[in-house]
Amino acid sequence: IDQDFIIDTNRVYLTGFGSGGQGAWSYAHLYPEQLTTVAPVCGGASPLRTTHKIIVKEEVHDLNIWAVDYVDDRQATTDMSKMIMSQLWTKNVGLARYTMLLHGGHTDAIYSDPTFLGWIFGTRRSR
Repeated sequence: IDQDFIIDTNRVYLTGFGSGGQGAWSYAHLYPEQLTTVAPVCGGASPLRTTHKIIVKEEVHDLNIWAVDYVDDRQATTDMSKMIMSQLWTKNVGLARYTMLLHGGHTDAIYSDPTFLGWIFGTRRSR
């Protein structure tokens, strides 16, 4: 770690919107030990697909996760997020959340929601 920057490793958050949401899912899958919390918005999660099924690494189950999708989003499918979340809920019921909002299309309105932001900044490493 660079001595010029002090990082609280119990509070490392990652979020992204659209393709950034896909990147958040991918990064969480590849490097779960570096994160505390991941909040992909409209992420679709196609980079995690290995066959017709998504396989979530065991280490991802320890993360605080809140995935958000919009029903009317034409750019990203909600199926991928739902498959990931169903795997997470088998072992991570208290730490994994999923919200599907009715409207939003491809807007990032969720980032002005005080409940969403409060949850992100209130999370800490669970392991």
